[in-house]
Amino acid sequence: MLSQGKLLRDVLILNMDKQLEDISATMYEKEISALNAEEVYIVVIFMVKRLIETYIKSIAEKKYYYISSGFGKGSFLESNLRNLGIYEIMKGVLVSKNHDLESINEVEKEYLGRQESFEETTYKFFEQSAQYGLPSEAIGIRQIKKYEDKNTEYVPYQPEKSWLVKQDMSFSIALEKIKTKVCYYDLDVVGKDKGIYKFHLFDLEIEDAMGEEEAQIYYDYFLCHCAARLILQQMRANQYDLRRMDQYAVIGIEGKYMAFLIPEFVRIMMDEKAIPFEETIEVVRKIFGFTTYQKMIEAVETCPLEYVEKLVPHFIDKIKNAKITKEIE
Repeated sequence: MLSQGKLLRDVLILNMDKQLEDISATMYEKEISALNAEEVYIVVIFMVKRLIETYIKSIAEKKYYYISSGFGKGSFLESNLRNLGIYEIMKGVLVSKNHDLESINEVEKEYLGRQESFEETTYKFFEQSAQYGLPSEAIGIRQIKKYEDKNTEYVPYQPEKSWLVKQDMSFSIALEKIKTKVCYYDLDVVGKDKGIYKFHLFDLEIEDAMGEEEAQIYYDYFLCHCAARLILQQMRANQYDLRRMDQYAVIGIEGKYMAFLIPEFVRIMMDEKAIPFEETIEVVRKIFGFTTYQKMIEAVETCPLEYVEKLVPHFIDKIKNAKITKEIE
């Protein structure tokens, strides 16, 4: 199976000229030399997706999840081409079609509206992934539409211009007076190790006005809510025993989000009556890699408790009581 994938990939690369022309003819009924830069960009995306499909995806029960707000800010085109080892080949083919790859890269930058490099936004994820040596998935935010932007044009999801594949997981979150709508997308990314990594990105549309400092707290919380919800959904889809979740998941996260993700995991599992509270606390401690319960409590307390209490007040009471119980023991 592995050799078949490599053979197909080699054939696609050797016939890249024809592959690009076939995609161009199918999508636009034109030769690629007659396309504009944006159309060529879309053709190249489809070509890269074909190549990615020839790789065998890592399959294992246990996964490493890393959560960050920066994943949607990077440029995927150049990174995928370089990590596939076809950057120079693609550049040469496009030159022969009266296009240059630099202009195609600019289309993606304009479409994303951001300038950060893919390496800058994903460095920590790939570093941690290599450390754990597990199949790894990234979870982050693609776009936030703020309340104050409600009268401005919102960049809609356009699958023909994107690496993203929209998933059937759109939902709303309501906290006190704050509401948000959420849409969810997947995309495959090629690592420098030639591994294929799944990225899960969310769009947030905030419906209520709030101050800048308060807004950031809610953005952080919504990312953590989406991440917890997605991971637990995967656990249930695979019919895993949540009491043994540490055998299926290791979770890494940018430090500032830890204070929200831990309470949110506990809150969701308690609200859904997944397993008893004491077992939930122990499971969460293990999947985040805390050696003791006290260290987990200290991580939660890195965020002012009044914010956590405002978001999930019932959790704070429980965690304080549990902390007292542990100290007595």
